[in-house]
Amino acid sequence: MTKGKFLSEHKTWEDVATLFLGFVLMVSPWIFSQTTNGDAITNAGVIGFLLILLAGFEMSRLHRWEEIATLLLGLWMIVSPFALDYAALTPLATVHQVIGALVSVLAVLQLWQDWDYSDDELGHRT
Repeated sequence: MTKGKFLSEHKTWEDVATLFLGFVLMVSPWIFSQTTNGDAITNAGVIGFLLILLAGFEMSRLHRWEEIATLLLGLWMIVSPFALDYAALTPLATVHQVIGALVSVLAVLQLWQDWDYSDDELGHRT
């Protein structure tokens, strides 16, 4: 399998990676920081749960809105330490930004792979 073909087709590993990143995000406040910042904990829990949910949906049936939602959640995780004022919690903020960047890259990759398919064709590509 050539590298070009490997990246040109939507694979399950991308959804599994997103699922794993969502789980790491959910538990990150307790692993990477001993924080009591409610905003950071709630943000990580809610966004992590939504990433897990979206990855599960993508594994069962592909829809473009799932990839767009995943991209938006990834971008939110990049800016959330500043928006929710927990950027001073350096390890936690860094982990959230790295996870956000990885999720965003995976979402863009999936959108790029599925760009030429109609919504009906996309739904039958699982």
